[in-house]
Amino acid sequence: KDESLKFLTSVWRQVSETFKDYSDKLVFEVLNEPRLQGDKHEWNYYPSCASCKEAMNVLMEFNQACLDTIRASGGNNANRLVMIPSLAASPDHALHADFKLPVDSAENGLAVSVHMYTPYQFAMGVPGGEVFTESHKGNLTSYFNRLNEKFISKGIPVVIGEMGATNKDNLEDRIAWFDYFISESRKHGIMTCCLWDNGVWKINKNDPKDKIYSEHYGYYNRTKQTWYFPKILNAALKAMEK
Repeated sequence: KDESLKFLTSVWRQVSETFKDYSDKLVFEVLNEPRLQGDKHEWNYYPSCASCKEAMNVLMEFNQACLDTIRASGGNNANRLVMIPSLAASPDHALHADFKLPVDSAENGLAVSVHMYTPYQFAMGVPGGEVFTESHKGNLTSYFNRLNEKFISKGIPVVIGEMGATNKDNLEDRIAWFDYFISESRKHGIMTCCLWDNGVWKINKNDPKDKIYSEHYGYYNRTKQTWYFPKILNAALKAMEK
């Protein structure tokens, strides 16, 4: 922990100094999916688990130290918006009572950062399920409701720092997921959803390994500068207007 703390504060001291005069269009995020890498509870938080509790406490210490370093650099960093994650950037972990935001010297200077491939069975799990169901809609609405209740209703913005639905050769259901995800998130005050794109879009049915690879999140062809699934893009943009 001590070595990590030195590393994190050193990095943020340099980043903060470099960018302190940038406008408020620049937003910082202190960490990406921090977690107990390789642990059996890497992606799940159990308050009865001593190592999980310790990890949560250490993360909150890291978040506070990084934020303090950013604010101390002055310039526009004194009030810049800073995104704060919980363990694994999970909405479940952010919603847990054990997770607390750091104390901030700036007014309205923090946003909660969560990653949502939700519900997992549809959006990431393989095989998991290819059909976007009414039950899945209810699951999403429940998350947005709770994020609104704990944070947004109290003046703390929530940013979906990553989201998307993996390609299972189920285009129409993915379109429905994007439409519902974005329109429903905005209804609950979540105005920013960042699409995760790893460049892997095509399913190779002749490759046995590809059948178990769950992360087909390619949407944009960076070489041709075209969209692999323009219908998904159009559905997402229209959902923003609902």
